Amino acid sequence: MVKGFFLVIHLSCLSTLMSIESVLIPYGDSTDTMYVSAETACQADCVFCTTGYLAFARILMFFEIVEQLLSFVLLMQAAGERGTNVV
Repeated sequence: MVKGFFLVIHLSCLSTLMSIESVLIPYGDSTDTMYVSAETACQADCVFCTTGYLAFARILMFFEIVEQLLSFVLLMQAAGERGTNVV
């Protein structure tokens, strides 16, 4: 778990100037779950994410999804941790 954080929200701006959100939730049992966006809006209605309020425009390209994961991986490596789950 990334110590000292309850929730990490990463807002990315795409080349089309649309924004997407990814969320890292560290749990007390030493698991970290990374929630990444696969489209510019979402219908899942997660309480911790604002992406559901955005209008759908397109599905993300693979490199836009990978970029979200890499941002969390780098954050966790800096803290001496590693991610355990991806949603």
